[in-house]
Amino acid sequence: ARRHGVDARRARPRAVLRRSAGRGLPPGTPRGYRRAAGLPVLPALVAHDRPTSRFAWNALLAAVRAHPASRSVAIAVARSPAEVARAAAAALADGRRPVVGWSFYTASAAAVAAELAAVRAAVPDPRVLHLAGGAHATGAPEATLRAGFDLAAVGEGEETLPRVLAALAGGGDPR
Repeated sequence: ARRHGVDARRARPRAVLRRSAGRGLPPGTPRGYRRAAGLPVLPALVAHDRPTSRFAWNALLAAVRAHPASRSVAIAVARSPAEVARAAAAALADGRRPVVGWSFYTASAAAVAAELAAVRAAVPDPRVLHLAGGAHATGAPEATLRAGFDLAAVGEGEETLPRVLAALAGGGDPR
């Protein structure tokens, strides 16, 4: 299963919420402890890995892991709206704030808006933050927000995504 010189089995990991060792709390700490103790709720990134944005996520996830303020963020890679909804629900159950990342081109904007609507219907929790990035969000941020996204990242996601996650981890507002 090699495609363009890349082993597809390694390039596309399964959708799994990875718990990071940098959580800052001892193992066995009850869920909801951070909120009850007045600590910021840690984010969890759900990367919606669509076929048209597959290789963008390699660079974005590497940037998240390299940034000191976002390297402890839990990451899930999801390949369908159903997987996105499951990963977001799992993050909520784990006491984290899900940030669903969407990267797409204008040609797929209508399909992505429909997928966003399906995920919002499956997980209607307002704590789930939907962040759009990529060529469409950069070129048409207002239209991206009108499509239902909470944030539209304009410019290089390798710089923006770690800053958004770091702001949330610090208890701030990424807007």
